[in-house]
Amino acid sequence: MIYLIRHGETDGGQKGETPLNEHGFNQARQTAPDVKGLGITQIYSSDVLRAVQTTKEINKAVNVPVVFDKRLREFPILARIKGKFEDLPPKEIEKALHEAFVRVQDFLAEIKGKKNIAIVTHRGIILTMMYIKEYGEFDMEKVTEFRKKMKTDIKNCEIIRFEI
Repeated sequence: MIYLIRHGETDGGQKGETPLNEHGFNQARQTAPDVKGLGITQIYSSDVLRAVQTTKEINKAVNVPVVFDKRLREFPILARIKGKFEDLPPKEIEKALHEAFVRVQDFLAEIKGKKNIAIVTHRGIILTMMYIKEYGEFDMEKVTEFRKKMKTDIKNCEIIRFEI
């Protein structure tokens, strides 16, 4: 089984190298025993600071090998914009979503067949993984439909069971 975990809370949202706030560190610490109980043998993590900090807190309890992977980063454009992703021009949104689709699809192909791993990453990447599982190919119309359907938020440090 694969377990997806969104990083802990920050004060800066999705902007670049934003660290966890104190609540985010507490969320990671509280999640650690639950992750340990899953029998995880390896953790893959985004190499962005908030995910790295979350991973390190969780791994204090789990103590397994960790791989930091840049393919698990949030959409790079989020660090450069003011406002919301949805406010970007449609072509920029499509480009960012397609770029994430390609790198996440590559990552998922690489880990296919692995069991008992945790992936610590970002909301947008978790949604991209879910989209890939459901549709398998990039189609902007389907992506838009999927994003509307998946408006429910993924909580910080939430553990989601995921099968490829």
